[in-house]
Amino acid sequence: MFRGLIGSTIFVIGGAAVASYAIYGAVEPCEVLAREYAMRAEKDAGVVGDIVNFEGIYRLQTDNYETGECVGKLFDSWVERITG
Repeated sequence: MFRGLIGSTIFVIGGAAVASYAIYGAVEPCEVLAREYAMRAEKDAGVVGDIVNFEGIYRLQTDNYETGECVGKLFDSWVERITG
């Protein structure tokens, strides 16, 4: 039972890392958060990233966060996106 729990945990973490890399091209939570914010800002502004460097702006902001804070804000962003 314990081995199954460890295996399942590793599978979930690995799956999350692969999904994060596939969607955002990054695994580090603060970098993913910056890209998430940039994607949402580009969508809201209706512009392409070449016009305004949203990712650079948000990367400066997220560099001040701890990893745990980035993870929490990332989940909050996903929940907000899902719930509208």
